Amino acid sequence: MTTNMKTFTKKKFIIYLFPILIYLLSQIALNNVLPIWWNDKNFDDVFYTIVNLIIVLNVIIIYFWELKVINNQLLSLKGFKLQHLFLALLIGLTVFIFNLNSSKWFSLPITENTNTLDTILSYSNGRFVLNGFLIWNVLLGPIREELIDRMLLMDTYFKKSPYYLDVVVSAVVFSLQHLLAGWSGQAFMIYLIPGVLYALIYRFTGKIHWSILIHILWNGYVYYDLLCLVLS
Repeated sequence: MTTNMKTFTKKKFIIYLFPILIYLLSQIALNNVLPIWWNDKNFDDVFYTIVNLIIVLNVIIIYFWELKVINNQLLSLKGFKLQHLFLALLIGLTVFIFNLNSSKWFSLPITENTNTLDTILSYSNGRFVLNGFLIWNVLLGPIREELIDRMLLMDTYFKKSPYYLDVVVSAVVFSLQHLLAGWSGQAFMIYLIPGVLYALIYRFTGKIHWSILIHILWNGYVYYDLLCLVLS
């Protein structure tokens, strides 16, 4: 094997390994912060700060990885097409319709993920804590999930697969990471379908901006009352 071939193989191996490493390391970091808070509710003054810093670090690492290694200009709007906006809004409308009706269709009033977030929120106090919670769940959380679950995974594994395996992998990982309290078939489907829709937005437009936008809009809708409270 030539030196060039060895270098190419090594680079491909690193590229394939990176999404797994960044995902596992970030999940380990986040999952280790939560139990500390759970055992000491006084920790909530810094809990959201730490969580948000972890997510920001995720985003920065992914940004420079895509820029320097994959040569993906994340912030560039080059190639913007009006039909991409309409397509994103159309699929986004489907996301809203599904999410608003999923509890009825799957006979599951509330998922464990939502229950956990509500529990965290119920123990929180003060505007600073609410601000941190909203920044996490409405802004930084969706950005992180789209960068990892959509862009990193779909650009690395089965990119533009004729069988849409890139969409499948993205949606499955997205759904699994929301099952905080163990396996539930109904909860899996409730998160899988929006995961598919977000992935289709990225697949069809080639721009991560659109899936991030729709994801933020949905999460903002979920916490609309809290947003109004904080902004009032």
